[in-house]
Amino acid sequence: MKRFRLLGLLLVALFVAAMAMSAVAAADETPLNLPFTAGETFTGKSEGAPEFISATGAVVCLEATALLPENTIESNLPPLGKFQIHFLDCKLGSAVCTGLGENSGIILAKGTWHLVWDEKGATFELTVATLFLVETVHFTCGALLIKVEGEQLCLDLKPTELSKTHSFHCIANGTKQEDSWCKKDVSGCKELVTPVLKASVNEAVPAESAELALGQWTVDGVAIAAMAL
Repeated sequence: MKRFRLLGLLLVALFVAAMAMSAVAAADETPLNLPFTAGETFTGKSEGAPEFISATGAVVCLEATALLPENTIESNLPPLGKFQIHFLDCKLGSAVCTGLGENSGIILAKGTWHLVWDEKGATFELTVATLFLVETVHFTCGALLIKVEGEQLCLDLKPTELSKTHSFHCIANGTKQEDSWCKKDVSGCKELVTPVLKASVNEAVPAESAELALGQWTVDGVAIAAMAL
């Protein structure tokens, strides 16, 4: 009986070790928010006027805000959470743009965010970016009904500095996102992935689009930094 108990303890120890090695491997594939607190919340705001650029032109909003409690950090292996961003006083030219069910000039975008490695520039130096998976959003601009869905990548600025507030930059060249994120393992970057955000107008075939914006988010708890485990 004692022999069986020892065998059981050994199997438990091996299982725990395997789980720890798996967690380290997963952490190496993605940057982490450290220190991590499950269920952390954050607020956010734009710096300047964010633009959504599609084949119909640029929807320019006066500002964007992300308020409590809808914006969360829910996991760190992998790092992800939820977001809700209200774009305020939005227009396409002179036409006011309004999300379905929203007050005039307001567009609500929501979905999940994921922290990823970003490989930017000719030096191929790994940095950190936030990948936003956007739930389908509908809004009108005058007689136009616009549907947007897909992914938007935003480069995190100074992600490894310990701070409660971090800034990010969504970079676009016309309707194309300029940045890519890196599928990574312990040996390095395996594949570069360019996210695609698409917009359709009046139920036409969706076409590539992009967000051009600078913003910041502030965690509700202690200061955090992005880093590998």
